[in-house]
Amino acid sequence: DKIYLVSNTVDLDTFATEPADEKIIEKYDDKIVLLYAGYVTPERGLDVVVRGMSFLKEKLTNAKLLIIGNGISVCSLKKISDELSLNVFVEFIEWPGHDRLSSYFNVAKIFISPQPQCEFWDTTIPHKLFEYMSKSKPVLAADSKAIKRVIDESGCGLTYKSDNPEDFSNKVLEILSSNIPFGENGLKAVKQTYNWEADSQVLVNLYQDLDSR
Repeated sequence: DKIYLVSNTVDLDTFATEPADEKIIEKYDDKIVLLYAGYVTPERGLDVVVRGMSFLKEKLTNAKLLIIGNGISVCSLKKISDELSLNVFVEFIEWPGHDRLSSYFNVAKIFISPQPQCEFWDTTIPHKLFEYMSKSKPVLAADSKAIKRVIDESGCGLTYKSDNPEDFSNKVLEILSSNIPFGENGLKAVKQTYNWEADSQVLVNLYQDLDSR
């Protein structure tokens, strides 16, 4: 009764509400876009996602992985993409600012949360997960415990085995062929539970409790 849990959830009133850029919409109109947005650093597990595209390209010729963000892993990931002849299927985009994210989120078919199973990610949930869910699209994530729990409980997507590129590609195909309303489930969970309006009230309650002591 002395603990207040304030989660790093999404503000539905302000996140990615800007009008879409029609040029971006048209550019990816014929693509099945898999989208990751955020820091591009080694602990994110993006190498598995890029390698997974080498399995996926044989079965899904119009697949396109967009990695949006900056970080020290961009160069190494581009090298992997080159070595596996994936440049047609993988695109790197520098962080455009939050005011342009809505356009890219609009063209996404599946959002990617690749943080792998390890001590850090097993106890940490990235803010981006709730941003993804708020846009009513399926989420595909690595099976780190904390993220998997949210995905399983909400029914907003699937998880793949960490460090397994082939399983990543298989789960992409499974999501695309499924009749489960992953996107609708995610949006419902965000509206009911994983939103800043609810979590900010927990913070207010904490301050009120401290003030009354």
